[in-house]
Amino acid sequence: MSLISSVGVGYEEDSFLAGSSACQDAVGRLEGGAKPDVVIVFASSKYNQEEMLKGVRSVSGNTLLVGSSTAGEISSEGPVGRSSVVVMAIASAKVKFYAAV
Repeated sequence: MSLISSVGVGYEEDSFLAGSSACQDAVGRLEGGAKPDVVIVFASSKYNQEEMLKGVRSVSGNTLLVGSSTAGEISSEGPVGRSSVVVMAIASAKVKFYAAV
């Protein structure tokens, strides 16, 4: 496979736990136990963004990470009806990912 992806959602009240559970869910769903090459995060502005990112990083380590805070998160199941953290994990043996500003 040239590209695989999965999505996880965290609803916890605690910012760290919401980030870590969403990332764990996304990474855990990657086929064959693949390690992500990039993690994309969209989180409700309700969360303490630094703490939420610490939670994501507790699972993703130094994996490339991009994203932003949002006024509404969309998952693979459609718009999320309450404040959440949505993480997409992407892995590829052929595609290289980079972030730039």
